[in-house]
Amino acid sequence: MDISTIKPDTIDVPIIHPGTGLPIGLIIKAVSLQDERVAAVRRRLQNKALRARNKTTTAETIEENGNELLMAAVVGWEWGGDSDWKGKKLEFTSGNLKIVLTEAPWLAQQIDTVLADEAAFFQK
Repeated sequence: MDISTIKPDTIDVPIIHPGTGLPIGLIIKAVSLQDERVAAVRRRLQNKALRARNKTTTAETIEENGNELLMAAVVGWEWGGDSDWKGKKLEFTSGNLKIVLTEAPWLAQQIDTVLADEAAFFQK
């Protein structure tokens, strides 16, 4: 087996209702935390932290950094069925993604949980 061909794939993350456990019709497209797009954001945040090494890191900064990494790993979405955001099936943009992940932390948590399962990106 040529191990150089083993690479993570983009995966679909079906979002479920936090109360019922049923799919809500929104599917998030995510890449592995090893993906270069995510790694670039991680390096930028690490460099920023290194430059500010004499400053105190706040909980807010840690949370913002986590959200930035999460956003870097999300590369698209599909609004299926009757799922929507405030009556609209939002176009995938970084601005819309930030709104959804900020205002629906339960949704961000579901994505974060899937991202932690690196094996999921190697199933194909």
